[in-house]
Order: sequence, then structure tokens, then C-alpha cells
Amino acid sequence: MVEIQKDIDWSKWDSMEDCFAKYAHVKSNLIYGKVPAEKADLSVMIPTFRRADLLKESIDSALNQKTKYSYTISVVDNDNEIDIATDELMKKYCSEHSNVVYYRNQQNIGMFGNLNRCIELSRTEWLCLLHDDDMLMENYVETLFPIANSGRYGVVGSHKKIFDQRNDADLRLNESGRSSFVAFLMKTFINVRNGNPIPMQFRDISKSVIFSSTTNLLNKNIVMEAGGYNDTYFPASDSYFFANINRIDDERIVFVPLQLYYYRIAKNESLNEITRWNAMQTEATLVQLVSEFIGLSEKQRKRNFEESVIIEYNIFVDTNKVLDIDDVIKKFNLPKKYKNKWLQRWIMMKFNLRWGLLLFRSSKAKNKG
Repeated sequence: MVEIQKDIDWSKWDSMEDCFAKYAHVKSNLIYGKVPAEKADLSVMIPTFRRADLLKESIDSALNQKTKYSYTISVVDNDNEIDIATDELMKKYCSEHSNVVYYRNQQNIGMFGNLNRCIELSRTEWLCLLHDDDMLMENYVETLFPIANSGRYGVVGSHKKIFDQRNDADLRLNESGRSSFVAFLMKTFINVRNGNPIPMQFRDISKSVIFSSTTNLLNKNIVMEAGGYNDTYFPASDSYFFANINRIDDERIVFVPLQLYYYRIAKNESLNEITRWNAMQTEATLVQLVSEFIGLSEKQRKRNFEESVIIEYNIFVDTNKVLDIDDVIKKFNLPKKYKNKWLQRWIMMKFNLRWGLLLFRSSKAKNKG
């Protein structure tokens, strides 16, 4: 049995620790390209590590934007050694495109450390964090930047379109029963909302409604004030980061219900066993912490934690097929009633309904300039 991590100091989850300072001693050297003298409207920041083939598709998607707004593309390599394929790729792109630059960190600072470094290296008020295995749709910048630039928000996310490269027939069969119904609901959701941004509220987290868009526009000043991504809470550091932004100023994060980027699921992509358990623990603990922060009773906090574990379990089962409910119950000390599949389905139905009800939420945010 793999033990979930027990040495985390959860008491500091809302401390807004300066996570940029942790790797301030590590330099990021400009290898290729020249930083433009003229400031652009937006910076597209791409963290990468030894995935030249996928990185190429990511960069191409950024270069192919159909927009009137100006933008630069910065690739930040977290590999302190020279990966020949990545080096040659970036040398070519930087020589052919004046708005592309390539940095390499002097040492590996971890996934979330590199996300923080991308934020630091951005030279514009707004930046897009684009993972090196994801791709922007051609209207991403043109659609989201005006919303971001309205002066109201700190984080602007959008819905994704799955780019599924798995070749697991059993897994596809497992998902096919839901696909048409989910597709119908999503299409209805998008059409009715008509692209109007949905404000995410801090208390949503207590019900496991956690902002989880992976490719977002970030306001540099606001996210730096929030302290950046804290890798203490890996692999859910992004959830804690966004939770703190909303805790400071409710509705500072908005979700635009339009499919504007491709989220890749690779054929060999799966979390290792320890990471899967830690993901469940950190997400469910965040739900519990927020439940306590907003003053819910001990009974409610306990139920919210348990249901969050079941939600995470079902999500992992859908995508990885490797978790056993008996192990989950034992590791998280849950009541045995959660073995009941009908109870699990009821919890998932409530979870999906909560997301669906966001369709009717209007923003109370005022222009914060």
C-alpha cells in the first residue's frame, strides 16, 4: 500500500507565501532570440521540458493566432542540460520569428517553479500560460484578451477540447456511454451562455467546484501578489493558487464557456501511483480547508471532504482505470457506505449539477481598474 503524504503543513495554505523567492538564485538565460524593445499586448509563456515534438505544435498554435492584438512567445526550458532536439527547434523558430525567444534555466526548478518563472519573465500586464503539450485555437487571443483587459479580473480561463491520443480500446468503451449525453449538455451550456464569462467564487471550492482550466490568461501583478504556485501542495498547487486569488478578492477568476484550447491526453499519459493518491489528498484537503474557512460545521466539513475524495476517485477511474474503491476507503478512512455505486453516482450527479448551475450565475464584479 502506498502511503499518502503526511508531512504537509496545511496551516499555511492561505499564507500567500512568496514562492517566487524560492528559486530567485536560479538564473534563466536567454539562449536564442531578442526581447522586443516595443511592448506587446500579451505574452504567451510556454514552460517546457524535453518534449520537442509536442512543443513544436504548441508554438505553432500560438503563432497561428488570428488577432489584432500583438503578442510575444517565450519558451522557458526547465532542463539545465542541452536537449539537442529542443535546442535545434528553438534556434530555428527564434531565427524565423522576431516575437519568439527561448530561455533555459540554469537548474531544474520543478514544474510549478517553472510556471512561476514564466510569470516573472513576462513583460506584459497579461500573460497566457500555455503548457508545452497543449495548443491554442486560432481565436484564443482574440476572444479572451478583451475580457481580460476589461480591468475586472485576475485570471481568465476557458473550456478545453480534448485531443485524445490514447489507444486503449477498453478505456474508450468505458467513456463512450457518457459521450453523447455530455456532448449535448456542453453544447447547450455553451450556446445558452454565449461566451459570457462566469465568475468563480471562493465558497464554490467547499462543494468541489474548483477552477481547473490549464491554459489561462493571468494578470501578472495580481498573481504575483498572491505569491505564485506553491509546490508544497503538489500535484494540486494550481488549485491552491487559484483558491488564494479568489479568497483575496471573490470573483477575481472567471471561466469563459467556450472551447478555446486543446488539452492533450497522450497515449502513455498516466499519473504514477503516489501522485494519484497525493492528488486526491491535496484536492480533498483544500475542500475541507475552504469549508472550515467559510464557517461550515464540522459535520459539513467532513461530508465535503469525503464526497471530494469520491469525486476525485471517479474522475481517476474514468481516465486511468487503476484505483480500487476499497483502497480509497482504507487510505482516507471513509465510511464503507461509499462502496455503493449508486451513492457514488448520486455524488457525481450533484457535482455535475453544481457546475451546470453556473450557467445562470451573473457577475457581481465591478471594474477594479
